[in-house]
Amino acid sequence: MASTDDMSGFTETCTQFVRSAISILPSVLSRLAYLASLRDLDTGEYQDQVLEALLALRFGRPATDCVRRDEQVIGVHCGKAELNYALRREHLAVFEEWLCLNLQQQTAQLECYASRQGVPSCTLSGKWIREKSYERLIPSGAMQFQRRLFVTDLKAVLSTLSGDRTP
Repeated sequence: MASTDDMSGFTETCTQFVRSAISILPSVLSRLAYLASLRDLDTGEYQDQVLEALLALRFGRPATDCVRRDEQVIGVHCGKAELNYALRREHLAVFEEWLCLNLQQQTAQLECYASRQGVPSCTLSGKWIREKSYERLIPSGAMQFQRRLFVTDLKAVLSTLSGDRTP
């Protein structure tokens, strides 16, 4: 059976894989939106079938009823639980990276994100303000002060881009 050290190795390997996979996204906001989209709002679990398939190809097939964990080659298992943990961990890390950006950088990121979505930034901003869809970007593990900072900063950025100067 795999030891605790093996398990942390599996999780770290999976986390590094997730980090590498999302690094191709063009901005912090793109990574944040992508990771948030993988979270099931009802269960809080993260799931990405593409990453699961890539991990299975890269590290071998995940543990199933047919294949016991201790029968697998050490270092090749990265199943749903490890992927969920890695995505949860990376969502919080990217969220914290976003919080370190100043308002000018956040504005530029939002403008770039809107452009890549094929939507004028004022349209996207207005929609996010009305629907408060930005709240979904906050990871469940974020501390209260981080949540407040995120909402305050993003409301200011969104208000500026939408043309409404009152945050």
